[in-house]
Amino acid sequence: MEDFKNRESQYINRRKLTIVSQTPTELVVDITRNEGEIEVAGSPIDATTMNAFNTQINSAVNNASAALLKANEVETTANSAKSIAETASSNASNAVTTANTADTNVLSNARTAIYWF
Repeated sequence: MEDFKNRESQYINRRKLTIVSQTPTELVVDITRNEGEIEVAGSPIDATTMNAFNTQINSAVNNASAALLKANEVETTANSAKSIAETASSNASNAVTTANTADTNVLSNARTAIYWF
């Protein structure tokens, strides 16, 4: 959609009032533009223009919503991967501790066996 343009004319606010009827307490008139030379017609403010604008806004909102859903899915996946990695790290640390303990026990048992022989 192109940029909106203001209407520009020689006498932008001038209007012509044509009396249709009048009474002592009421004046009925028709109002028409009497702006002189029109320099720039300006952007139309009508249903077609506004509906096109509305369609573009709705499309942008829908695209943003879809992107947000994807971002949330990625965040959930990342959090799950982080949790799995933390569990694996903890399991590896426990395995190292267990291996060190087993190594210490084997060494201690070997010393004891050597001592008795």
